[in-house]
Amino acid sequence: MDLSSELMIVGTTLLITLLVGFIGLVIAALSGRHPNRSKRHPHRVRMPRVVPALGLVVITIGLWFGLTAGEARYPPGMRIASVVLMVGGLIALVAYASWYLEAGPDAIRSRTVFGKTRSVKYSDIATYKFTVLNGQRFVSVASSNGDALSISTMKYDVSPLLAAIEFRETRGRWPLSGEIPGPPGSAPRTPH
Repeated sequence: MDLSSELMIVGTTLLITLLVGFIGLVIAALSGRHPNRSKRHPHRVRMPRVVPALGLVVITIGLWFGLTAGEARYPPGMRIASVVLMVGGLIALVAYASWYLEAGPDAIRSRTVFGKTRSVKYSDIATYKFTVLNGQRFVSVASSNGDALSISTMKYDVSPLLAAIEFRETRGRWPLSGEIPGPPGSAPRTPH
């Protein structure tokens, strides 16, 4: 196999990977308008469904690399790339299965990609702050026991948390269990 054939294979593979990644980013950006809710726990928001789809595509590309790299004419880098792609796809599948965010009436809970669960009760919030990063507004909260969360208020419906912050600003204390008025989702999305 000559150098031009190898470059053509690498270039085509790179182009396919970039195209899949770009399509995934576009779909992920559009999916922020329609959150992926858990069927068993409707208040939990999960990662966009595009994450496992992209994970399966990456695993398939890695498997294809692995099957074709066994031939002597392909460089050993293809074998390495096949393993890296398959591991990356598996990480995407595990991340999708693990991560969630739940803004309940009394607390906000999340589970990280690695399975660590964090819960911050509104009455236990020690500090909070609003920041803007890349045009997205984030709220960061930390509880008195050290659990901390930083969440995009544009991507995820955290209206119960925002209502608790508004309650704190107007009444000078955090709401107790069941004190936030109205059903979840009826509170304003941004505090004054």
